[in-house]
Amino acid sequence: MSESPCNFAWFELMTTDTASAAGFYNSVVGWNTTDVGTPAHPYSTFNVGRTGVAGLMTLPKEAGPNAAWIGYISVPDVDAHVERFVAAGGQLHRGPTDVPGMLRFADARSGGGAAGDVYRRPGDAVEPGTAGAGNCGNHGAG
Repeated sequence: MSESPCNFAWFELMTTDTASAAGFYNSVVGWNTTDVGTPAHPYSTFNVGRTGVAGLMTLPKEAGPNAAWIGYISVPDVDAHVERFVAAGGQLHRGPTDVPGMLRFADARSGGGAAGDVYRRPGDAVEPGTAGAGNCGNHGAG
């Protein structure tokens, strides 16, 4: 098991039918949704009560035809981790990019093609996560 303080801390569902996905996860696990996007960038959060536990957005055309859950790894320095990712054989697909007032992120792929998205919210402490509202599984291996 890694001694790294980095952990999966946010998940997004990218799908072609966000309304159906919202209804599905509401009926299966009880999550409600809140629209937090803009007209130019629609985005919703899945919530347990008022606590956001994941994101929901329309699948970008460049992502291909298949809906997918994407995990984001919380890191202390997005730019430094992107450099490490690329040096290890990964590919940068987007970013690093700032979402003003919210976070900085990058969309990357490992040498084998798996998503390795990283992000950092201002003021976040980067430490191993614990189960909380909406946490539906074990995010670690070991």
